[in-house]
Amino acid sequence: MTISTRAATYEDEAWLFQLHEDTHKELVEAAYGPWLVAQQQEFFGPLIEGHDVFVLESEGADVGALYLGRREEDTWLELIEVTPARQGQGIGAAALSWVVEQSAKTEGESHRV
Repeated sequence: MTISTRAATYEDEAWLFQLHEDTHKELVEAAYGPWLVAQQQEFFGPLIEGHDVFVLESEGADVGALYLGRREEDTWLELIEVTPARQGQGIGAAALSWVVEQSAKTEGESHRV
């Protein structure tokens, strides 16, 4: 599976929240009750603001997102989301490989990608 990544922009925020809802609503409702949009947007804001966010693209379409955390020399994958219609096609695995490559490139550096 070939994917590309691009840094998310402000214009992506509505799409990113919809992706978040599409990938988490069922789980949230099963565990906590109704999906309350305003409440979920409050939780989503710090996720966007506190991480490097990348949109995953495949075959010319936005198909997912990943959220990287960074602190000093550490990088971690906070969250990866793939649109439900494209799950099971290797997009998540390809994105995880990209994260590992990026982490290796920036090892020892303290700047954001």
